[in-house]
Amino acid sequence: MKRRALIPVVTLTLVTCWGGGALAACPDFGPPTVPNVTWTIGGQVTGCPAGDSTGVANHPSRIRVLVTYQDANCNPRVGVPPESLYITWQALSGGNARINDKSSNGTYADDSTNYNGQTRFTFASLSGCGGIRLSLAVSGAGQGHQDVQIRSVDSDIDLERRVVNQLGYDFPGCDLNWDGISGGAVDQQIIAAHNDHWRRNALHGTPQRLTNLCESGCEPLDLKTIGSSDISWSPNGRWLAFTIETPSDDNCRVHIVSADPSTRALRQFTFGAVDDYGPSWSPLGHELAVGRDLWKIIRKGIPGVAADTNEYVVSQSGSATLHGDLTPAISPDGQIVAFARKDQTTKAYNIWKVPIGGGTATQLTFFTPPDTVNEQYPQWSADGQWIVYDRENSFHNGHRIWKVKVDGTSKQEVFYPGPGMNAATPAFSPDGLIMTAGIGAKSETIADIRAHTLDYNLAIKKPILNYPDSKYAIAGLDPVLSPRIAPDGTRLGLRAAQLYAVRRNMNLPPIFTNVGGSVHDTTAVKNFSVVAGQDLSFTVTATDPDDGVRTYHVAYVDQPGMSFDPGLRLFFWDNAGPTGTYYVKFWVTNGTASGGAQNGAMDAIIAKITVTSSGAARMDRPLAMRRDGSGDWIAQTEPVPGGDMATLHIVDVAGRRVARISGPSGGELRWDRMVVGGRRATPGVYLYDLVNGAHRHRGKIVILDE
Repeated sequence: MKRRALIPVVTLTLVTCWGGGALAACPDFGPPTVPNVTWTIGGQVTGCPAGDSTGVANHPSRIRVLVTYQDANCNPRVGVPPESLYITWQALSGGNARINDKSSNGTYADDSTNYNGQTRFTFASLSGCGGIRLSLAVSGAGQGHQDVQIRSVDSDIDLERRVVNQLGYDFPGCDLNWDGISGGAVDQQIIAAHNDHWRRNALHGTPQRLTNLCESGCEPLDLKTIGSSDISWSPNGRWLAFTIETPSDDNCRVHIVSADPSTRALRQFTFGAVDDYGPSWSPLGHELAVGRDLWKIIRKGIPGVAADTNEYVVSQSGSATLHGDLTPAISPDGQIVAFARKDQTTKAYNIWKVPIGGGTATQLTFFTPPDTVNEQYPQWSADGQWIVYDRENSFHNGHRIWKVKVDGTSKQEVFYPGPGMNAATPAFSPDGLIMTAGIGAKSETIADIRAHTLDYNLAIKKPILNYPDSKYAIAGLDPVLSPRIAPDGTRLGLRAAQLYAVRRNMNLPPIFTNVGGSVHDTTAVKNFSVVAGQDLSFTVTATDPDDGVRTYHVAYVDQPGMSFDPGLRLFFWDNAGPTGTYYVKFWVTNGTASGGAQNGAMDAIIAKITVTSSGAARMDRPLAMRRDGSGDWIAQTEPVPGGDMATLHIVDVAGRRVARISGPSGGELRWDRMVVGGRRATPGVYLYDLVNGAHRHRGKIVILDE
């Protein structure tokens, strides 16, 4: 839309010459000589789990490894993919130092090797105190190891990896300023300055440029520049939607680019004499919502993905001259669009919502004259219960972060950056535990609006700077940096003079492998069908490449009879209906539900459930199973014509047969909790299927006692 501190690091330098599997130094004359590997450590580290600077002179806050890769003649090996270079780490005895959120099985380089044959590894989030051993491999060949000494403000490395400045936790800590005194006055001051800094504040990897657009002095006018607009990730994390402006015709159009910087595959999405801004990718994967000409919201199917690629108006107000609806954001279930609407009387913008298919829009935020507010750029929480947005109290008076519930209640300020500062274009992380925003000076000339993370649940908010390099920063009274974490939680994208995205450089995320049947890691939607009045149940399962703890979550379980047991991973809808289509979102995170060991890596999928009115009739509700005083479970069947037999099938949540009981219809079928093999059923959840002639009833039994 058209609205206009550096962290020190430890550098280990490795020069690698490669020749037929042997490492070789290159003399001034003659052939390569003996193998040679050089590692140079720049200093001892004083780090923080949030990845920010601890300010200790001569003791960097991050570990950065520079690798130079050459051939036998010491010519640079250019374009070697990051997966061909990796570092493993292990803690040395005598300490508790840790590198957070980097798999001990191997961390890839930040990017491919450049024209000098160089690339880097960055380790930002550090905890504990002691030694770390780093081991490098290049193209599968080990290159030796190097030890690094770490002292961090998170000395106790508790489950959350959060700095807690009090006795029994990180206070007084270890010798942070390396003066030989552990827990001294200076150490205590350093810890206090980082109180509540959290591993989740650290973003990993290095942003890589995805576009090749004009940045300054863009003449002739047909040179294209990046649009002042939000960006949006595809649900599978492989693509980014953004806008490109063409000065020659003064139009802005939506484009889609590969998130893989090695390809920079770019394609145009909207066409014509239009100004399109703020693309929002549907979590269902098939369409984008776009703000057009600053007064209407349209949606359009993605060619090659959606069968229907026509454009449809979702909402509109005002006109192209007066302006109206803009900055759309599609809800986590793909059914609602939050957006900003201009009040044509007060000229203020407020947050509204409307069904994705169009219809009556509902206002969510209001203001009291004579104040004027500018509320734009809404973004949804993972569970669809909150909308965070960018708010100005009067125009050009500094951007702040606010949030409101989806029903319009509980409107509140989240973060005020202070006078002369902006906190703009906020967004929730995919798991909802942190926020990202562009934070910096409110200035047309000072380019220091940079990506920050924010633990918004703290009483005193402490934004943490990530990616301080100036090329990832912008200036502006109304800045649109739009830092957005990818759906899998492992990478960041942002819009500066170019579009940037980080290669994955942290623990691999968990992946859904089964949602009532097998699914692929690129699956956005799994389809289900059930007859109205019948029951629907299925389990969800995810794997974790790093064998982390997995926690399951659900949203939009809002119909009568719907439930989800995260421990059993069991979704159940008792007496499904009424007829229609329903969307339930599941996501799995790497760690505990409270965020303790959670590093933000995750996976999500949507179950699309269609309830139909046709099919075999279902038995009446009184036929559901009940428990009698003896602890047996009883199904009372009704008589059916022809005197058919009734059969009760019972299985566990994995689908394994537990019991089968048969008897004449009209009588009782009793399960005494004995299972196949002659033992008694253990506590847990069991599924039953009661078949009585042409009728059937499905449900679940929960056994709590032995």
